[in-house]
Amino acid sequence: MKNYKLILIHALVVFSCIQCKPDHQKSTGTLNLENLKWLQGTWITVDSSSIETWAFQNKEWIGNVYSPGDGKITENLRIFNEKDVILYEATVKTQNEGKPIRFTLEGMSTDSIQFVNMDHDYPNHIDYFKMSDSTLFCNVYGHKDEGKGFVMKKLKER
Repeated sequence: MKNYKLILIHALVVFSCIQCKPDHQKSTGTLNLENLKWLQGTWITVDSSSIETWAFQNKEWIGNVYSPGDGKITENLRIFNEKDVILYEATVKTQNEGKPIRFTLEGMSTDSIQFVNMDHDYPNHIDYFKMSDSTLFCNVYGHKDEGKGFVMKKLKER
């Protein structure tokens, strides 16, 4: 638990620093999606409750979230460029009538990416932070900053 708190504090410090960086990019423009290579791979939450995979295919990132127990996909994810706007799209069959929900790029740096959709009920923000080559922190939260953070470890490729 103490280690989790340190990682959370580190993520918040990183996020604060990113907000001040001049190279922090917004939703339109020149973001090259290939720059998100640090997202590539298979990631498991430290409590082993879910696995998230990311792969770069056809100029977009394709992701899935599934349970390690049954391997059933619970969420389909995409990060892609549409009309010069970078979007994060999440589709959960059991939510929002199975329709995809889109979030617009709010900012990014070499080791983080943040998306927002203030019109969605929850979450409104989805942020990914590269803590190291083997650790990601994903923060999912709403209007009043309620939400959850997930520390994920990269699984070794077979």
